[in-house]
Amino acid sequence: MSIAFTLSDTFFLTEVLPAEEQTKSDRALNNTIALAGIVLGISGLTATAISVQQPQPKSYADFEFLSSSIFIWSLGLSFPFIIFLFYRFIADLWRR
Repeated sequence: MSIAFTLSDTFFLTEVLPAEEQTKSDRALNNTIALAGIVLGISGLTATAISVQQPQPKSYADFEFLSSSIFIWSLGLSFPFIIFLFYRFIADLWRR
């Protein structure tokens, strides 16, 4: 009876627990990739809207788009996602 318990206990410790930790890690990675995709999507929409709405810049040093309402709205929409991504990155580094 004790041999069977030892074998099942060893199997649980060597197979089940590492698989569960891998699943948690995979889920966290999927969530991070999803958040990064949301931020990239918002930035793509912003770049398109700014290029359509704003006149062509006179030079490469012209940063007039920074004061446009679309740029401000995109920062406002992206800010929570960006903060959460940085938080997850720092928390992951802290756990190592």
